[in-house]
Order: sequence, then C-alpha cells, then structure tokens
Amino acid sequence: MANQYTHRTLDQRFWDKVEKTDDCWNWNGARFNHGYGQFWNGRRPVVAHRYSWELHNGTIPDGLHCLHVCDQPSCVNPSHLFLGTHQDNMTDMVNKGRSRSVSVGEANRHAKLTEGAVR
Repeated sequence: MANQYTHRTLDQRFWDKVEKTDDCWNWNGARFNHGYGQFWNGRRPVVAHRYSWELHNGTIPDGLHCLHVCDQPSCVNPSHLFLGTHQDNMTDMVNKGRSRSVSVGEANRHAKLTEGAVR
C-alpha cells in the first residue's frame, strides 16, 4: 500500500513544512547549520527560503543571494526576501548590527576594558 506522500508534488511537500503567521512564514522541516531551512527538491537539498523565492518569483540569477528583511533564517515568506550580492548581504549585516566586527562594549572581541572597569 502506498503511503500518503507517494504522489505529493514538490510544492505540496514544501507547504506541508511551512507554518504561516501574520508576519514570518516559519520553516518546520529539517535545517542546515545556522537555522536555515533545508528542503529536498528531488535532486539535492536546497535552502528553503531560496526555494520559496523561486516558487514565487522565478529563478535566482547566478551570483545572487536570497536575503531576509526579517533576519529570521527559518522564514520563507517571499515578502520578507530580496535578492542581493554577497556584498549586499555583508552591508545588510553590518547595518543591522549583526557583524562581530561592529559589536560594541564587551561583546567586541577587541575590547580592552569591561563595563565594570569603565564605571
């Protein structure tokens, strides 16, 4: 007897793993390191938010990354995604204060003083 998933399309399998909220659409399937969703596209594992982008907008051109406005690695909401270069991704990271090189206070790896010592 065939199981219930035998004849499901890739898109149906994808949506089975998405929980839509009023904001982010959260990936509830397997994940790569750093929390990015992992989806088997029939040939190989792909990043779930890239699959979502392509479902809604078409192929991602070579050399471009699929970036998150919301900064949630598990989000696959196409309205939270945009395309950019590696440099765009790095600039976005710095502008949002997520870069280790721009950490402030004791979180900065080059800090010589603790917050207590400053006081």
